[in-house]
Amino acid sequence: MRNKTLLRVVAVVSTLATALFAAGDGKKGPDWDHHTGKIPFVIGYENGMAEAKFSGKPAMLFFTTTWCVWCKKLAGESFVDDSVVKDLMPFVPVLVDGDKEGKWVAKYKIQGYPNIRFLNARGEVVESVTGYVATDEFRKTIASAVQKVGEVKYTSDYQKIADASTKLAGALQQKQYPEALTAIGDIEKANHQGPELTRARKARSEIEGLAANAFAEAEALVKSDPQKAAELFGKIESDFKGLETAKKAGAQSRKLAAKSS
Repeated sequence: MRNKTLLRVVAVVSTLATALFAAGDGKKGPDWDHHTGKIPFVIGYENGMAEAKFSGKPAMLFFTTTWCVWCKKLAGESFVDDSVVKDLMPFVPVLVDGDKEGKWVAKYKIQGYPNIRFLNARGEVVESVTGYVATDEFRKTIASAVQKVGEVKYTSDYQKIADASTKLAGALQQKQYPEALTAIGDIEKANHQGPELTRARKARSEIEGLAANAFAEAEALVKSDPQKAAELFGKIESDFKGLETAKKAGAQSRKLAAKSS
């Protein structure tokens, strides 16, 4: 029973880091579910440019509409591709609603959708995509944009968040939850309402869920096999140090150990 419990936890965790760090920023709403894929888009031109200014990253503007079929096709192919997700990391991806943000549609001379503009740090267009393109072609354009943008220099405030986010991703992949929770705390302390904070909070929730599930299954063993239950409680205490569930598990482990002595 205990081994099955741990295997279930490991199975869930094996995809946790990938799922969290490829997910969007959690604010896109149902209208954009089929337009964003795994890309952490900031919704709205002004929101996106504010995020670019805060981070020091250049922006990628994705002009679309809720009814654009070719936009959904592009997103369904390219925006779910893990290579594209990685390629776009130097940029702040910004979704611009062509039906509601006409000012920016006019500024960038957008005619038809989808339309994508890659900007440099000065806000100048360095590359563009007009209409639907296949993933391979899209990746070539991204590579060209990256080359034209050159070195990206993060702001000092964003650098702290970026460093903590990198530590969080590595800790999740290694199943090092105490380290992951420390990184989450660092991101939360920065108090910046960006996609990194949303992902950090989601990571905390997922870790808490894993700990709660393991705790519940350990509790189920208390009467039938208190020794195994105590061992599992002890593992929960060490694996999820920093959570209230870990403290409870430690207390239960010691309680069971005292009864058996």
